[in-house]
Amino acid sequence: MAGLTQPRPAVFLFDETRTVQYAWVAQEWLEMFDYDEVKAEIDTLCGD
Repeated sequence: MAGLTQPRPAVFLFDETRTVQYAWVAQEWLEMFDYDEVKAEIDTLCGD
């Protein structure tokens, strides 16, 4: 339907300079991110 929008879950991870280092946006509003993937990215950014 024209003009209708729908919110979608999203995850963005930034480094210390506020540059996006990881981005994930759902294709549909029911889709959720992969927790393990995001956790691994956080560990990588934090040096763990």
